[in-house]
Amino acid sequence: MCVLLMLYAISASVIARTVSLADYARAGQPLKIYTVPQKFDASGIPLLKSDQINNFKEGDHVLPLSDKKLTDLKGISTLKVEFGGKIVPIITVPRLQLFFNKNDLHDIPAEIGRLENVIFIYFKENKLTHIPPAIAGMKSLQGMYFTDNKITEIPPEVFTLAGLRKLEIAGNQLSVLPREVGNLTKLIHFRLDKNKLTSLPDSISNLKELRVVDFSDNDLAEIPQAFAEVSIRYELRLRGNKKLRTLPYGKGFASMTAAIDIKDTGIDPASLPPEIRARTEATRPPGAYAKALAERGETKKTARDK
Repeated sequence: MCVLLMLYAISASVIARTVSLADYARAGQPLKIYTVPQKFDASGIPLLKSDQINNFKEGDHVLPLSDKKLTDLKGISTLKVEFGGKIVPIITVPRLQLFFNKNDLHDIPAEIGRLENVIFIYFKENKLTHIPPAIAGMKSLQGMYFTDNKITEIPPEVFTLAGLRKLEIAGNQLSVLPREVGNLTKLIHFRLDKNKLTSLPDSISNLKELRVVDFSDNDLAEIPQAFAEVSIRYELRLRGNKKLRTLPYGKGFASMTAAIDIKDTGIDPASLPPEIRARTEATRPPGAYAKALAERGETKKTARDK
């Protein structure tokens, strides 16, 4: 009896500790792939409340592995999963979204680049210090989320992902935004808030499709003149950049529907041209605020809590 209790205690201790993806996959039933049903009802998918579902489309497939105490993802490219009642290689699952939020990951293996079938990856709240250059192999990627890690730079390979629509690396340690970011011309959701950026490249003016942009809580002293030609649809957040003293004037900023958040900056609204000042004082059009929050994976409550 004592031996059994000891074995149980050891087993419980191992479960409580962090584990590798390979060990986690071996510990129980094959990892199950879930399919997003009609009307995007995600209630049958075991996700965290904080896991984003605003990118779901009917027929997409989901591997939910957030908050599993995972320490590494070695073997992810050869992983076997349960899909459609069969055990298949993960690389054969179409339109796959991978959720690895709130784990204990320090790096991502280069083999992830073999997952050309993956359309969204979520790595929020881990301990990542870098994004692997091999991520460029994920040719189907539409979005990547790395908020609240320890990433210090964006590798140039990220900017070769021409189909990328959503890029979120907020709450990290970025000090430079490479000019190659201008290659991501399909980008609509762009969050780099809570980093250490001191400047932005002129090439961000190439991002003509932007809907939600967040550069809050950095160390920006100016916004490139060229960026003022971009007409952002929902929201431009610049709050917390205390060295920022003014905004550039351009037909994009003057005519766009987005609200501009300049709270806790050095900008005096009275010093801005009337068209720009109107955007800083704007009441968002009906539904636009909810859409902007959804682009950031937030709700009105989580936004109020910030």
